[in-house]
Amino acid sequence: MKTYFIVIIGIIFFFTCCNDNLGKLSNSYNENTIEISLGNNFKIIVSTNGEKFDSCKPYTNVSLMFGNELLFHDTGYEIKLLCNNYPKIKNLKNNQYLIFLEIFDAPDINKLLVINIKDGKYIKQQLLPFFDTDPSNLDIDENMEFQGTMNTIEGFGSGDSCYYNPELYYELTDQGIELDTILSKKMITKVWGGFYGYEQSDKIILPCN
Repeated sequence: MKTYFIVIIGIIFFFTCCNDNLGKLSNSYNENTIEISLGNNFKIIVSTNGEKFDSCKPYTNVSLMFGNELLFHDTGYEIKLLCNNYPKIKNLKNNQYLIFLEIFDAPDINKLLVINIKDGKYIKQQLLPFFDTDPSNLDIDENMEFQGTMNTIEGFGSGDSCYYNPELYYELTDQGIELDTILSKKMITKVWGGFYGYEQSDKIILPCN
């Protein structure tokens, strides 16, 4: 009974304090720029260089605005917009928000750029694995967890061995999203037979699982 109670509390926490809003294409765009509304007075402005907007094409000139204030501008990453359920905004407690942007990283797997905003001000950004599933409570605590790998798993030799490539687990808290080191170590050890760090390594070759 206690376990079920904790799980229910975790689910209620996620759906009440951490609302999910997907970006929506605004009507106020022209042949050179588009505007994507995230809600809560946040919006993304993208330069299309006169080309027709393509929802799954990566763009390199992306700005995050809060009202008329510029919070973040990037020309280095290739960012995909309105594709695979991103961009996305999560409303945390204490006027804090997380903005999730999908980073195109071919030939490797895509990543997520998470921008932390508090009181309408930029706090920090994180490059995380691409989360293609909804968060769940994997360790029966009060926080919901995401999971993903930073790199493609590559086989070695005949294919029955793989380069070490751990799946990482992140938890969503009132302060943002952080690596859950305890759960990550536990799951990595279960899958790989031992813990060899949080990063992929082409020097560690183990049986594929």
